[in-house]
Amino acid sequence: MAHNNTNNQHNPFSEAFKNFSEWSNFNPNKVSPIDMNSFASIQKRNTETLSQVNKLFTENAHSLMRRNAEITQENAAELFHLIKDVVVSPNHEHTLSKQADFVRAAFESTINNAKELTEMATKSTMELFDLLGQTVSENFKECIVAPAQKKKAAV
Repeated sequence: MAHNNTNNQHNPFSEAFKNFSEWSNFNPNKVSPIDMNSFASIQKRNTETLSQVNKLFTENAHSLMRRNAEITQENAAELFHLIKDVVVSPNHEHTLSKQADFVRAAFESTINNAKELTEMATKSTMELFDLLGQTVSENFKECIVAPAQKKKAAV
């Protein structure tokens, strides 16, 4: 289809919607099968939900990154203290004991930190899915349930 730049305005979407008038041939009540107000409402709700999901996702990702950075700083500080203690200690047994304590504490800390970060990510994901699920439920009610109730009331 060639684009015409003359004064007559051409709607590029007219091709997609030109056959909507023919729907009445298949519909005995001569009613369009698509309620454009509901369609617009659903699309608006979807757009708002996606905006909220993106905002929540970004906030939660920042929280996870902040906490991960805090954990890294804590681990670096603990390692620095271990190195400092080991370097100044003339006692070999004391050095081995400190290293063993550090490895044990680091292992426990890693497990606890991984659990904490996993719980944060899980909570974040559940918030996002709850928001998406709520929108899908509202859309379903508007598309399927409400028209069926209107049809039933009209009979």
